[in-house]
Amino acid sequence: MLLLYIVIMSAFVSPKAVEPHEFVEFPLAESDKRATPKILENWLVWIGIAFVLIIIAYAIPIAQMIQHAPPGSREFITW
Repeated sequence: MLLLYIVIMSAFVSPKAVEPHEFVEFPLAESDKRATPKILENWLVWIGIAFVLIIIAYAIPIAQMIQHAPPGSREFITW
């Protein structure tokens, strides 16, 4: 509800900049593409790193859940 209120107030009720001196110019970031190694521009490298980190993070908990699993579920009590 608060988000909707803020969006509506910002879009329709809040003051707008109409004169040129009221506008704010934001600077754009300049990057030096020559300084970036080509290997870091490749998406396959980043996707591979992400998969390796996910496997490292989930391997130990999943292995422990499989190794220390109980032999079966307990009986159901219907009353």
